[in-house]
Amino acid sequence: MGLTSVHDSAGASTPEATLVDPVCVFRSADPGRIALSKSILQSAGIPFLTLNEATLHLRWRRAACPVELLVAASEAEDARVMVRDLEGWTDAT
Repeated sequence: MGLTSVHDSAGASTPEATLVDPVCVFRSADPGRIALSKSILQSAGIPFLTLNEATLHLRWRRAACPVELLVAASEAEDARVMVRDLEGWTDAT
């Protein structure tokens, strides 16, 4: 997996922070959709974890390693509703 960091509602990244029971709510290799989904979660004040974002600039890695956004299990349902209209959302637990 790629480098991970938790983003708070202000967009600040804190590598040492963790989420309780992280759950994937969004997965995509499209930079625009990733930025939009991150913005939606930040605006809602939902902290999230990104996986594989560091490999996004490598075109050959996009399909093999899409970026994943994870949130705490307690906020997963709300987060999924917010990103549901974006291609790439997931209901996987």
